[in-house]
Amino acid sequence: MNHAHRAPGDLEWVNDYVGVPYRPNGRTRDGWDCWGLVVAVYHERLGIELPDYQWSAPYSPLDVLRGFSRACESLLGGLTIEVEQPEQWAMPMVYASQRPHHIGVFVGHGVLHAARWSGTTYERLDRFERHNQRIKWLRWRR
Repeated sequence: MNHAHRAPGDLEWVNDYVGVPYRPNGRTRDGWDCWGLVVAVYHERLGIELPDYQWSAPYSPLDVLRGFSRACESLLGGLTIEVEQPEQWAMPMVYASQRPHHIGVFVGHGVLHAARWSGTTYERLDRFERHNQRIKWLRWRR
């Protein structure tokens, strides 16, 4: 049963992404991971090609986390600017310990993100922040 949250009417396009299942290394609408979703949204909605990464099986959860952290470091290394508050198209980078482990896209009044436990969903900002305590907000350099 799919319990994906949907975006309000003024963001109807977001619902084209909601419900897509989570798939490690996924980069298509058949399934994607959180980074695959962000890459797709930026490409399809903004015409921006983000750097990509993928890992090779077999992989452990720690290998995946390390790979994701390296990709995030490339974003932090000059491709994005940290902002104090969420703004449209900003990417919330969620941290566990010292490493980033999840990312999404802020649009409207919520976050579009793909998670292992929910697939792709649109979550109100207050709820997203409540479930993810350590967030850095990143804006793509214009």
